[in-house]
Amino acid sequence: MEIPYETPEESELIPAVLALPTDWKQVIYLHFYEGMTIPEISELMNRNINTLYTMLRRAKDRLRKELKEDYFSGNL
Repeated sequence: MEIPYETPEESELIPAVLALPTDWKQVIYLHFYEGMTIPEISELMNRNINTLYTMLRRAKDRLRKELKEDYFSGNL
């Protein structure tokens, strides 16, 4: 099954997000796609806020590395 993409950038971004470790993927999805704050995610996932900030930072770092920093233009 193919995932329909709205922009060419999504054709690279979505598979990269799906390749992240499960916890990182959940934080990325909830924060960027659902618009939740880290404190809201912390309550939902029953995880420490600082742990979630660390997960988000590491996930973003990995995506930057895999997709090249110029792809992001400061959006992440």
